Amino acid sequence: MKRIVQVCCFLLLAAGWSLAQNNEVSFSIGPTFTTDQKLQVNTLLPGCQVQGCTGLFTFHNTTSVAFALGYARRITGMGPVAVYVEIPVVRQPEHDLNVTTTNRSFGLFGTGRTAATFLTPSLRIQFLPKGRISPWITAGYGFAHLNQDFSSSKHTKGAAQFGGGIDVRMLPHLALRGELRDFWTGGMLQSGPIATLTGGTALTSHIQHIYAGGGVVLKF
Repeated sequence: MKRIVQVCCFLLLAAGWSLAQNNEVSFSIGPTFTTDQKLQVNTLLPGCQVQGCTGLFTFHNTTSVAFALGYARRITGMGPVAVYVEIPVVRQPEHDLNVTTTNRSFGLFGTGRTAATFLTPSLRIQFLPKGRISPWITAGYGFAHLNQDFSSSKHTKGAAQFGGGIDVRMLPHLALRGELRDFWTGGMLQSGPIATLTGGTALTSHIQHIYAGGGVVLKF
């Protein structure tokens, strides 16, 4: 009889644990692709009359491996849809920033290092949250910390985030996750009296950081 009671208590606790999966902790890793910025210089800077400074300068981020940590809390749900508040943090470690120009007098202009960190509280809509395969979409707004040593500058800027992914449940409290997130931030470069940003991005003063990650989710 004692053993039967113990088994029943265990089953009740397991059922309660399974029903109370309102929290998630996630980790993923994958490549990040950052759009270029192009700077058109055409001005009477000191010395330009002799050397000739007019030219198009392209600032190109190389593809880098980034990683993401996240916490999410389910706030409501009905039927096949659940809504979460999530706090994703994505770190893009240092990688090369190559700068080239169309001005032949400069040739290959130089190479620096750049990095970025994103923290964007978001809402996530999860479809079929109790199913083995559960797709989702997400959108939010927060900030990004950008730095690069080419001009020794650091900036904290607003960042909009949107994306989607899919969770595949492997165990009652463990799922595999694939995700794609697009972070829109202000660029490190801005138009000014000596230079003008030109094409290369949807909004020339902004840049996109596209993160494609794969990892795991712990549900509890």
